[in-house]
Amino acid sequence: MNRSFAVGAAAALAIFAVALLGLVTSGHPLPDSDLAWFVPFAQVAGVVGGAICLAAAMLLIGLAFGRWRHPVSDPGGHERT
Repeated sequence: MNRSFAVGAAAALAIFAVALLGLVTSGHPLPDSDLAWFVPFAQVAGVVGGAICLAAAMLLIGLAFGRWRHPVSDPGGHERT
């Protein structure tokens, strides 16, 4: 996977997640009171979806920079206590 493509995709995913989280937490009232019962469910789904999108963006960035393919070892070679 190309590093610049992965970072760009992660940035787009992070922007989408922030927009989604901002939308569900803004507290704008619905124009129709018949859907008022749906607001808590939509807010919870939006927060969960935004958190998943942010986690996926961080995973993409980590994979793009090779943090899991080439882990950095302890230079001293000593076990941490």
